[in-house]
Amino acid sequence: MVIAQIVMLVSALMLLVVTSLLWHNTSQRKRREARLSHYVKRQATASSSNYPLMHNWITQNEKARLSRLLANAGFHKPQALSWLLLAKFGSGILVALLLLMRQSINGEAIVSMWSLTLVLVGYVLGANGPEWWLNLNADRYRKKLKQSAPDAIDLLVLCVESGLSLNRAFERVARYLQEQHAPMAEQFRVTSAELDLLNDRTQALNNLSWRTGIPELHTLATTLTMADKYGSPLADTLRQISEDARRQRALDIEERAGKLPGKITLIQMTMIMLPMLVMVISPILSQLLTSLA
Repeated sequence: MVIAQIVMLVSALMLLVVTSLLWHNTSQRKRREARLSHYVKRQATASSSNYPLMHNWITQNEKARLSRLLANAGFHKPQALSWLLLAKFGSGILVALLLLMRQSINGEAIVSMWSLTLVLVGYVLGANGPEWWLNLNADRYRKKLKQSAPDAIDLLVLCVESGLSLNRAFERVARYLQEQHAPMAEQFRVTSAELDLLNDRTQALNNLSWRTGIPELHTLATTLTMADKYGSPLADTLRQISEDARRQRALDIEERAGKLPGKITLIQMTMIMLPMLVMVISPILSQLLTSLA
């Protein structure tokens, strides 16, 4: 009797644990889908939002360029462009004020042509600082995406071959990549949400190419668009893209390895030849200075 009660108690506890885990996973997935839906809707309406800073300071072409730079660096929020413009303006003003303070501390005239030139140059350099920082971040972000692209496409092949739709395949691959390739997982998760919410699947795939800016995902988006349009088999198409991505990654590694001898030679010339040159010339200079004295 006691054993039966213990078994029933353990079974009830196990059922409670399993139920709580399922509820937690379901609620977490719903929250994530809600956030993604909210993100996609904001992205769809971002172009019509009122950003006074954008409309007053920059043209449409400049707005598009900065928006893509932000997306390539991993900043996808609609308000990111306004923050970037504010940072450019603030850093430019800060550098200009620092240069004016330097002029004042040195006792030089603040109201002069030289001071005006210094302020303008300082403002331009300061205003471009955030953009230079973004370019560095975009390069690092793209490198991470390029490294994980072949694995991500391989997983897409497996998901499509198992019978999943393209929407669910992107979602499942994003879940698999979350731990080791978080940037690619984020891109695939957003693409999955856009495929569900946007009326045009082509637009969702083109957005993936636009956000990432790497050739592998541009080829993926273009090929999937053509396959969806003409009814080509997705698995064979994705497998070919994966092979091309791996081949490109191997070529990049070979290219970096080929540049090593030149870099090593430059280090040798700097660290070995220059000290030897100093050692050879030093006695001659010493004798010359002694004779002149």
